[in-house]
Amino acid sequence: MRTSIILIAVLGTVQALFLAGALFARPSNRRANRVLAALLLTMAVYLGVGAYQLAGLVSQWPLPFAWSHPMPLLFGPLLYLYALLATNGERRLGARDAWHAVPALAVIAWALPIYLLPGADKIALFEAIRLGEPPDAVRQQLDVAGWLKIISGTVYTALTVRVTVRHRREIRAQYSTLEGITLDWLLLLVLASAFAWGFALLARVLEPWDVVRPGTGDTVIAAMMAIATYAIGYRGLQQVATAPPLVVTPEVAVPVDTPAFEAFSAAATPSVADDPRVVPDRALLTPGMMNAIEQRLRTAMDRDEAWRNADLTLAELADRVGTTTHKLSAVLNSRVEQNFYDFVNGYRVREVQRLLLQPETTSRTLLTMAMNAGFASKSTFNAVFRRQVGMTPSAWRDAHRPSAMELDRGYVRTDPDVRPAG
Repeated sequence: MRTSIILIAVLGTVQALFLAGALFARPSNRRANRVLAALLLTMAVYLGVGAYQLAGLVSQWPLPFAWSHPMPLLFGPLLYLYALLATNGERRLGARDAWHAVPALAVIAWALPIYLLPGADKIALFEAIRLGEPPDAVRQQLDVAGWLKIISGTVYTALTVRVTVRHRREIRAQYSTLEGITLDWLLLLVLASAFAWGFALLARVLEPWDVVRPGTGDTVIAAMMAIATYAIGYRGLQQVATAPPLVVTPEVAVPVDTPAFEAFSAAATPSVADDPRVVPDRALLTPGMMNAIEQRLRTAMDRDEAWRNADLTLAELADRVGTTTHKLSAVLNSRVEQNFYDFVNGYRVREVQRLLLQPETTSRTLLTMAMNAGFASKSTFNAVFRRQVGMTPSAWRDAHRPSAMELDRGYVRTDPDVRPAG
């Protein structure tokens, strides 16, 4: 078991170093990738020192002893900063972001006397810690740092979840295809890390009662880090720029003495605009205007089949409809009661269903039909179809496929719930 853990840690270290170099050199999504590379480097130090200690190499080379001690305090902040940069292409790292490193720097400063110990004293201290008999000052430091790591991991996990969930909502309001821009993989990884931090917290609470062995929580975190290096590195390399384009609200000048301005002023807060004569166009969206926009929207979708464009975005559809993105979003939310992503893909799903009911399309593959309907990939098609219909495309096809007898009679069964998008 010990040998297996050492091997996993070593492989994780090598993998982290390799992927950190690849991410650092990658030209696209540069700022976010370099933060992700820094995260992988901290993981490499943590896993490498852990393997070095488990292998009993401290007595031969005591210098790296305790290098991994502050690293977990950087895992959460770096992952959080990566999420911020990946979801906002305009954001840059600034002086305020340095505050995220304060807990790790504080622990390093507190442990500085240990780092400066002669080699023989480091070896003696390591043996004392391994036997569970460290000096009181060191025991206190380990306890405080241990709790600080768990608190940091828990807080930053929550912050990263909030960022990724918000990003997921934003891109679904603006994109009809999420290939390469979604951070769902990061959300799953953060949720897995939340489980690991929770287990580490439980282990630390139970340690005084001898229910679990001391250091069990750190072992769980190390195992999670080894696995995470693969997911973070490979998915980070596949990730394209994830920030949705900024949606700018055009503003129109409205004379102060008009009814439109008076109605707006009665409902607006003082912070809406510095200039009282400027009113955002969404404030002037009347029921009649919403009806007109909805009719033009239905024309663009039903007659012109705008949904066949796999890269269709909210901004492009707004241009075709002859309105702004804010107004179109308002119509989708209030009249259609769907976000942009679900609205467009609903047309695509219904088109595939329509094709599946046609006898002449029985020889065509599902993927071909999905691509013709505007889906960008098979995985996206399958996921969207199942979420909107409640079953897989193959299962729906089998459930609605005309029998041989019906085809011989020239009769094709139709489903009243399935209607052409056009």
